[in-house]
Amino acid sequence: MNKTDEANVPEIPIIAGEQDGHYAQFDSIDPVKDALGTAWNAQDPAKLVEASGMFKEALKKDDFKIEALSVENVLHMALKLAVYKQDMKTVDAIEKIAEEDHNKSLEEENDIVEVLDKLGDDSRQLLESVGESHALALKWGLDDIFIRADKNKGWAQQSAGKGFTLIDVDLNKGCGAKTHYIYAQVAYRQTSNPIVDLYVIEGNDASALPGWTKINVDLNKGAGGAFLYLVYRRSSTENPITALHVLRGKDAPAPPGWIKINVDLNKGAGGEYLYFTYKK
Repeated sequence: MNKTDEANVPEIPIIAGEQDGHYAQFDSIDPVKDALGTAWNAQDPAKLVEASGMFKEALKKDDFKIEALSVENVLHMALKLAVYKQDMKTVDAIEKIAEEDHNKSLEEENDIVEVLDKLGDDSRQLLESVGESHALALKWGLDDIFIRADKNKGWAQQSAGKGFTLIDVDLNKGCGAKTHYIYAQVAYRQTSNPIVDLYVIEGNDASALPGWTKINVDLNKGAGGAFLYLVYRRSSTENPITALHVLRGKDAPAPPGWIKINVDLNKGAGGEYLYFTYKK
């Protein structure tokens, strides 16, 4: 199974301002400290927000404290992590907590933490940068492509996972009974870095150009002919691909508004003339 682009997943950056052990690990069986430590070690912004609520309730007890850590610290870490991960649901939750705590403190005129005021300039700027666009330029478009080749048709068509849709055209169609079945699957999602361009490269050792990703499945596998590979490029500033399909026929034109990749997917293999076509 070849899951595309797994090697390019970025590492989560260090979020906490201090790295003296207070944030990364808690040597205690206390449920609040355990929740904070577990959420941070898992780099899970939603769980950090949940843990901050437990932390806030625990702080109402006179004998409870965690040295060098406050509710504002936890929410700030959660906010930065949520923005980094494009977790807008958690960003919304943090903003709501901040507004509710701020309003409550004004109404009751007591010492309840005014999160919105105390998060600091960095957090406020993050909220403001997210506020109007609400998605850091998230776009609906092609986010992943999966190609599977197998001598068993059912296995070749087996789902790549949640969100994937099968393009129901065998890319080795017409090449003979002993060849592999090859099917492509696509996933369309809200993403800040969608797939914006596609091409087919030729050659057994062909490499993708810088900035492009090669899907390492020969589109003529088992059929002879040319070694062909689909490559794609992502961009956060260009219009995404919104549909991908396969054209059949030697002189088949792309539908209006579609782009045809003019490389026969059965080149040299003697099967049907097939071409990828996409729309932006």
